Amino acid sequence: MDVTQHIDITASPDHVWGILDGEFGNISTWAARMLESHDDPSLGELGGRQVVTVEYGPATETLYVRDAGERTIGYRVTGPSLPPPISDVRTEWRVTATSPDGDADGSRVSIRFLAEVNPPEMEPMLEQTLRAGITPLLDELRHYAETGQPHPNKTARTEGAPA
Repeated sequence: MDVTQHIDITASPDHVWGILDGEFGNISTWAARMLESHDDPSLGELGGRQVVTVEYGPATETLYVRDAGERTIGYRVTGPSLPPPISDVRTEWRVTATSPDGDADGSRVSIRFLAEVNPPEMEPMLEQTLRAGITPLLDELRHYAETGQPHPNKTARTEGAPA
């Protein structure tokens, strides 16, 4: 399975990259589905993070690419609660300028989710579920990058209300 989505953000690529890479361990600050997160430098040469997600509980995200020049970050996701039909789960983020001249006020963020699905006939249902989860995640990132404040989804989850 290979799913990619994009969002445009009214913030510089350097600012957005600073959130995705510089604040990598703090994703739970802005992502509503992340209950807890922290950097884990013991996870290989590039490091990674430990997270606790609403859907799957604890997970480990081990970096396999971290390229500041290309503003690309990629990590493998493992954890005891990942649903059995998926394996070899990888997530890749990329930040680019929205204009060819590198406009400092606009970014495009792409997120790509890759996974093996077995049995393959489950892929369409899983893809639909995944797309439904990626859209709010990107909205939450945009809100955080543009305002410096967590999205109302995160605030509602933090206060215990349904998000």
